[in-house]
Amino acid sequence: MKRILIVLFLITGLPSLHAQYELEQMRFQEDSLRYCLDKLRSSQKDADRKIWNKKFKLMLEETLDMKGAFEYPFDSLKSIARIYSPDKVFRLFNWNVENDNGTFTYYGFVMVPGNKTSLFELVDQTPVIHDPEDKTLDNKKWLGALYYDIILSGTTTRKEYTLLGWDGYSRMSQRKIIDVMIIQADKIQFGAPIFMAGPKGGWKKRVVFEFSSKAKMTMKYSVKDQMIIFDHLIPESEMAEGIREFYVPDGSYDGYALVNERWEYRSDVDARRPKDKKDRFWNDPKKTGNN
Repeated sequence: MKRILIVLFLITGLPSLHAQYELEQMRFQEDSLRYCLDKLRSSQKDADRKIWNKKFKLMLEETLDMKGAFEYPFDSLKSIARIYSPDKVFRLFNWNVENDNGTFTYYGFVMVPGNKTSLFELVDQTPVIHDPEDKTLDNKKWLGALYYDIILSGTTTRKEYTLLGWDGYSRMSQRKIIDVMIIQADKIQFGAPIFMAGPKGGWKKRVVFEFSSKAKMTMKYSVKDQMIIFDHLIPESEMAEGIREFYVPDGSYDGYALVNERWEYRSDVDARRPKDKKDRFWNDPKKTGNN
């Protein structure tokens, strides 16, 4: 009888022991990732940052391929984004590395779980992407940004997600980007003609706001209104018309309202309504960049 009980204990205890072993593996990987990330953030030279970023990226890719990685919080990796889509269809890992010339290079992985996890590396090709508002891109040719919010904006048959991001574009200017990501069978696509091109009409594949590096532009999603609300930008003077490095918020707001899976432009949005504690327009999401 004792032998039977021992065998039963070993059999029933195996799954929990295996789960504990997997958890310990993930904790070890997280500690190693944090060490690389700390070294990356404290490096003062481009060459050193590139070395530590390469180590971090390769180790993160290896870690995300491990069982349990989709659910594991990675809470100690505080200087990277680790956000889920609202429907938990994918998880986004996203970070930036500062360059000596004042620009940033962006990195990321889109993790889509399934029978076999699909992992898409995001390759920043910003310098060679001209007229970005008109381009259809993919993960190998990606307009780099540091994302801080994901909005479910498609249908059940077309997995479509709107992304809000920040880009420290240059020493003189920065950018806020509204992009859209579409998950297909074996690939992901960035950009689709679902954004109304301002008051004049027409449609763009993404929205890029460029403004002064000395200013702060707010851009957040209002759950209650189903609207992306953002500062209206104007030049500091008439002489600066068209020179984006001198554009700043003027105290008014515009927006994009989600209507039939498209974002329609709205001018002069009233953002002075009473605050709703459940509304992300009034509560900053956890993030690693400005918003």
